[in-house]
Amino acid sequence: LQSNGASSSVSWAAAGGGKVVQVVQQIMPSNYTMSSGTNALVSGMNPQITMATTTNKLIVLGSYALRISGNGSTVTPSANLFITDVNNVQKAGVYLYFNVASNTHHPTWTVCQQAMWTPGSTSAYDVKLLCNNASEGGSLQFYGVSGVAWTSFTLIEIEA
Repeated sequence: LQSNGASSSVSWAAAGGGKVVQVVQQIMPSNYTMSSGTNALVSGMNPQITMATTTNKLIVLGSYALRISGNGSTVTPSANLFITDVNNVQKAGVYLYFNVASNTHHPTWTVCQQAMWTPGSTSAYDVKLLCNNASEGGSLQFYGVSGVAWTSFTLIEIEA
């Protein structure tokens, strides 16, 4: 650099962090149905990752293909979906509310979520999908790999 006729130099440190270390994807192997009033971990949605360092970040992308069913009459099912960590601490959440006219109507939704946190561990680490199907008589079905669309998690480890 030239500044006021005097010579000076500038140096930059190498950029750190931000590099993708690994990607783990899990697709739900088969359909999973929850009845009204169920609060449970969604079966088949618990991918595991072993982080390279305790300071790296974990990005979790959730994509859910859902089908809502009524109970033969007009119902308004609702559900809460949460991405949770190994200790079931909620990291992201979404509330879904539907109006289903009858059992002959089965709306299908695609819902996406994302979360980022630092697990702080280099041991095998589970990520989970928790659902509270607080509906009034309907059911909630997650499509597995057998459907046209399916439910999946993508875990991305980012260098700190």
